[in-house]
Amino acid sequence: MDMKTLRVALLAAGALLAAGCASYQAVPDDYAGPTATLVDSAFQDVGNKGRIFAVTAIDGNPIYDAFDDSSNKSSGRGFMLTLGHAYRKVPIRPMKLTLTGSHYTAAPIQTIFNQLKGAHHSVEGTIDFTPEPDRRYVVRGELGPEGSSVWLVDERTLEVVSEKITSNKN
Repeated sequence: MDMKTLRVALLAAGALLAAGCASYQAVPDDYAGPTATLVDSAFQDVGNKGRIFAVTAIDGNPIYDAFDDSSNKSSGRGFMLTLGHAYRKVPIRPMKLTLTGSHYTAAPIQTIFNQLKGAHHSVEGTIDFTPEPDRRYVVRGELGPEGSSVWLVDERTLEVVSEKITSNKN
């Protein structure tokens, strides 16, 4: 692995740790209007590696997500990974959502080794989205050596309701 890739892996690990400090509240306490729900998803892979697809920011504000929840649940357990989940209510209005999909491990050193082996893939980008009242939207995606994508689906209909954010070979 070259120095640039190593630096990216270390920055990603640091960003995931720092994201645990997110405290943005999408729905203010005094909000009385309709809401929708955004749901992150996480899948266990072989061994102590998983895949997480999450909303990581709303209108540029970092939020508590499945990466944070996985980090909290796995903390102090060595290489043992416990995947977390997260969901949050959002008001019905146009918003910018940052969607992130990435392989995830319990220990940052594992991420570095997976980078070395070419077995760590990720994708991130921002979409414009206006939710509909009383709907649940789930973040889905795919990660692979030829490219990765992340998007939103309506939980009830399983219909894709956002643009797909795609990265080429990573």
